[in-house]
Amino acid sequence: MLCRTPSARCCGRYHRKLLLMLAADKLLLQSEVKQRAINLRERELKLFNSNFSAVGSQSAIMAGFTLTSFVEIDLPPERAFAKGVLHFFITASVCVNFICVAMVMFVTVWGSGKALRGLDGSMDYAVDSMNDERTFIFTCFALGVLSTLGCMFAAAWVLMEESIAMCASVFLLTTMYMVGTRAASDASQTPPRHLAHTSPTPYPLHTAGGPQRQT
Repeated sequence: MLCRTPSARCCGRYHRKLLLMLAADKLLLQSEVKQRAINLRERELKLFNSNFSAVGSQSAIMAGFTLTSFVEIDLPPERAFAKGVLHFFITASVCVNFICVAMVMFVTVWGSGKALRGLDGSMDYAVDSMNDERTFIFTCFALGVLSTLGCMFAAAWVLMEESIAMCASVFLLTTMYMVGTRAASDASQTPPRHLAHTSPTPYPLHTAGGPQRQT
């Protein structure tokens, strides 16, 4: 007959088997949590790429429009001040929009390559770095929009009659005000980085036993 109380050897085997099962379950749980975190960061990466691509495309269109208008428009010899303002806004628009396009290209190409082909943890580093560059890119885009509107404002006073230029200036200044205020309002409503991103892991994944106790 078998005794109900196992021997010391059977008890040791049982405990070792139980510890191995617990360790396997813990590794499986950590792997699942890490995979979910990577999937979430991948979605953020795709979102950044989509947003930056849209911004870069619009900046390229505005830069091309500004260059075309600068080359094609025949400026009259008079109204030197208005022409100076027009040249200033054309230069500012081209420079700011080109900076925006270049930054979008750098961030999307290098950031995606770093995230997908880098070492372990490169996904988090790439997404966080792209998030850091977001404010600068959107600021350049907003300045590009305002500079393009400034080109139209100056061109109105160079090419139009004064009465028509005043009417056009009202519409252009209203548009610039609406763009600036809405951009500032949307930027102020963006949550801070430490609130927008929280790690889904309750403890670092490289530790085997979860959070370490402080001694």
